[in-house]
Amino acid sequence: MASSQLNQRLDALERRIAPPDHGVHVGFVPSSATDEEAEVLSGQIAKKAADLGKKHLVVRFIAAPARHQFEGAA
Repeated sequence: MASSQLNQRLDALERRIAPPDHGVHVGFVPSSATDEEAEVLSGQIAKKAADLGKKHLVVRFIAAPARHQFEGAA
């Protein structure tokens, strides 16, 4: 997926989670991030929200199970 398309989807998801008039900055942490990386990213998200004068919400994506894990299930 192209970066611009991903950014558009994340922007749309952010608007659904917290509409612009709610004063909340939503930040996303990828599922590939380690716990340490997620902690650093969460801090960066909180700082950006504070710089914008908003509250913050961190959304951490989790990896979906691979499709083959469902195949053969009774």
